[in-house]
Amino acid sequence: MTLAIEHLEVSYGRLAAVRDATVTVASGEIVALVGPNGAGKSTTLLAAAGALQPRGGTITLDGASLLGLSPEQRVRRDLAMVPEGREIFRTLTVAENLTVAAGAGRAKPGTAEVMDELLALFPILRERLRQPAGQLSGGEQQQLAIARALMTRPRYLLIDEPSLGLAPLVVKRVYEMLTELRRRQGLAILVVEQSMRRVLSVADKVCVMRDGRVVATFAGEDLSDRRRLEQVYFGLAD
Repeated sequence: MTLAIEHLEVSYGRLAAVRDATVTVASGEIVALVGPNGAGKSTTLLAAAGALQPRGGTITLDGASLLGLSPEQRVRRDLAMVPEGREIFRTLTVAENLTVAAGAGRAKPGTAEVMDELLALFPILRERLRQPAGQLSGGEQQQLAIARALMTRPRYLLIDEPSLGLAPLVVKRVYEMLTELRRRQGLAILVVEQSMRRVLSVADKVCVMRDGRVVATFAGEDLSDRRRLEQVYFGLAD
């Protein structure tokens, strides 16, 4: 049970944004893709979600290729994405945002039950259920964006910069929720962050990306070597 992005190449015209990047995420695993601005992190996620067409490489889910599938088809294959900037429907209520999202997932009964589970996990959304999403705080909107993706009942979740524009305490809460989702549902999560320190406490694996390439992957005991991680991040070591 693995999402495998292997030897990925993505270009914007003549500009190579991602070059020979490889990242794998297994069931129940949180993998962080970190690196400076312009490293290719968001482009990698967009290619995995189907929003960008790779020039080369493979993207497989449980061994089956996703290449050529639309974003909607990938959602039906149990892959969901929370984009940078959240992109919620601001004029719709919280409840309407969640209901609309449910229609993008697998055609299965039990939408009400899924919503109840998510509102238990995100209690602030229950309180705001009839409010327009645009009236929520930044942290509440991020929770809604995550809950909306989960309404499709994915097994793999891609999240782009979940801490962007949020206060440190709110960021801490968001990552606590991601850890809880992994524990409860065995969800595989690939999260993009610019700040490595934010994800070290929750990630099972950290992939450092620079200049469109994954230059190093840290897992297990290697994650405790902060000095080495920082050197690789800043390009001071290979």
